[in-house]
Amino acid sequence: MEFVEPVLLALTAGAAVGAGETASTAVQDAYRGLKIAAGKVLRRKVADEGDELGTEAAVEERLAEPQVYRDELEAALAEADPDERAEVLTAARTLLELVDPQDVTTAKYQLELRDNQGVQVGDHNTQTNHFGA
Repeated sequence: MEFVEPVLLALTAGAAVGAGETASTAVQDAYRGLKIAAGKVLRRKVADEGDELGTEAAVEERLAEPQVYRDELEAALAEADPDERAEVLTAARTLLELVDPQDVTTAKYQLELRDNQGVQVGDHNTQTNHFGA
């Protein structure tokens, strides 16, 4: 679903950047707004499934790790009404524009790292690897 990718990117970027103390107030507010909008949609799905953590804890967990809970988030957004989907998508785009104003369509924050060695995440890093030494 085309509207899921920007939401996942924004949640991932927000978790990485927006929650920190060094993030601007605008970024923190945008991340909070996205979590509220996505949380409303996700809360119904989690409540229907009766998660043992409790609804609020389960929603927070899913929003903190959107790539892990991608299928659930995608299903919740698919079941949401168009106005709710639009609200979540608008919040996601707002956050992405603040976090990466040059190009909000990049997959910069979309990572899948499994069984890798010598991987770096971030900008302007330096790394020296010595494998099998």
